Amino acid sequence: MQMCNPKLDTLSCHIFWTPLYAAEPFKALSYTWGTGGFTQPIHVNGKELFITESLESALRHLRHPSEPVTLWIDQICIDQKNYQEKTEQVGSMGHIYSAAEEVLVWLGPAADDSDKFMDVWKTVGKDADDWGMMSYYTPQNWPTLQRIVQRADPEEEKTMEYHEIVKRSMPLFNIQVLEAMAAWYRRPWFTRVWVLQEFGLATTAIFVCGDKRITADQALLACQTLMNGIGQFAFAWPSCQKEKARAMALLQEHDPTQTFFSTRQRRKGRDAGRHLGDSLYQLLQKLFVDNRMLATMPCDTVYGVLGIANDTEKLGIHVDYTLKERTDLLYIRTTRAIIKNGNLDILALAQHPKFVDGLPSWVPDWTSSLQRSFAYQSAIDKVPFFSASKGALSLIDTPEEQILGLEGFKVDEIEEIAGIWEGAQEYGKGDQHEAYIAYLAQIKLLCLLSENKQKDIYSSLSRRKESLWRVPIGDIEETELFDGARATNSSAQAYKTCVQNLEFFEQWKAFADDEFDVAKEDWRQSEATNNASRYRLATQRMKNKRPFMTKDGYVGLGPRYMRAGDLVVVFCGGELPYVVRPLEDGLFRLIGECYCDGVMDGEIVSKRTKEGFFLV
Repeated sequence: MQMCNPKLDTLSCHIFWTPLYAAEPFKALSYTWGTGGFTQPIHVNGKELFITESLESALRHLRHPSEPVTLWIDQICIDQKNYQEKTEQVGSMGHIYSAAEEVLVWLGPAADDSDKFMDVWKTVGKDADDWGMMSYYTPQNWPTLQRIVQRADPEEEKTMEYHEIVKRSMPLFNIQVLEAMAAWYRRPWFTRVWVLQEFGLATTAIFVCGDKRITADQALLACQTLMNGIGQFAFAWPSCQKEKARAMALLQEHDPTQTFFSTRQRRKGRDAGRHLGDSLYQLLQKLFVDNRMLATMPCDTVYGVLGIANDTEKLGIHVDYTLKERTDLLYIRTTRAIIKNGNLDILALAQHPKFVDGLPSWVPDWTSSLQRSFAYQSAIDKVPFFSASKGALSLIDTPEEQILGLEGFKVDEIEEIAGIWEGAQEYGKGDQHEAYIAYLAQIKLLCLLSENKQKDIYSSLSRRKESLWRVPIGDIEETELFDGARATNSSAQAYKTCVQNLEFFEQWKAFADDEFDVAKEDWRQSEATNNASRYRLATQRMKNKRPFMTKDGYVGLGPRYMRAGDLVVVFCGGELPYVVRPLEDGLFRLIGECYCDGVMDGEIVSKRTKEGFFLV
């Protein structure tokens, strides 16, 4: 469509057809439709069409005072009432946004000091861009940028240049600008599923807010420069303690841009042949796990990212709005395709409760609030923490697509379960320490009960005793860089320190004055090492799980909805064990992932016979 007659109060345009491969330069609009319905008039080829208030506002800001503007806009260029046309056009949207010379991201009219924020964002981003920061966003150059940021060589020329930019930039981020940034992040565009694809596929993406504009690259660099400068200036800026506390609180608010920037950078890297980009499974995790992106129709949670996924054709999933009322079938087919592609541990996201009617237990509901697997790793090229099956995926054909057939191994039946670990916050305040004490005590009791069974489930007595400190953290410790790693013997000492420090909070009222002073100093010194705090942090991975023990004495942590009589199983091709519930006719309901000490590295494979499990 081409906007024309910009001097008229009424919006007008004419719409025309052109083959994409021969199209003249055009811009594509990325925006949110809003909730008010089609209430605003626009004249299209001389006829009146009604559009949403959000789009009307965007067009008034985007039209040029003297020249026509050529745009592709889904609301006008696609007949929204024709689902056959919509299916065809939506399937082509990836090509459309890739072909556009610019994708204009309309965030809405100016508000909440957005002009001030955009000015600062552009100043900082342009400064970093002119310095050449974007050239470091490659696998080869990224380590060099990290050395510059960390001042590995403070006298090196590029290091001094970059930190001069940081030094100039930080004073610009006063409280007013940070408040405006937080409001900017809360704009509806950042919550919509479809816009990730539109942003990620753009050759050039430009944020437009009111009359202000900034390129996506400049926004990325401004964000990174701010983050890199926080530690350097945290103790000097702002000078007022109250302002500093407010500034740090604002900086810790949810930043929705990271999902968009990382997806866009990975897509650009894929186009340049530097890496593979994101699979559909990876994109679904970015959007819906510990995050909440929105779509008008549930089917768009999948359709909205097919154009940017690197494995859409391999999975065989295509946009089909004849399924718009059968979200359950779309989710079933998507999950099955992802599993067939080698990602069995998508089962860890098949969590309860589910909101889409008719979903089998083994299918994630992308419209619900999903929690990351305790074994999640942010870097996709890392070796998985666990390999419970030590084997390849083995699917069993089933007559109904709602049933998933898998080969695997039955570990044992669950005999005892304890209370749900809800996590704890602000250790040292109120009674938060009691939650930690209760959690660790429950696991300790189950470990003692397991030992009393005297079953040969561990390779040695010493390995059995390690369960005491491995189970509470799911055998994953927090490193000094606050990244997860497989637990080492250092976690054994961290566990002891953690318990001692928790006991101090439990017992301090009973101390005499001189005893209290000594105990408090011991506690202060041990906390200063951060060992206990990192151990406590590691337990947060296991939030919403509950300790359990099986009949043979296996101790672990499983889903909150598990109960005695459920089974711990390991599926062929799975990194993790799972809890399932036996039903009639040889069927099972998937309850969720679990940590089961003593089977996480394939130990059960040589102890059990392979059998079939049919999940419904």
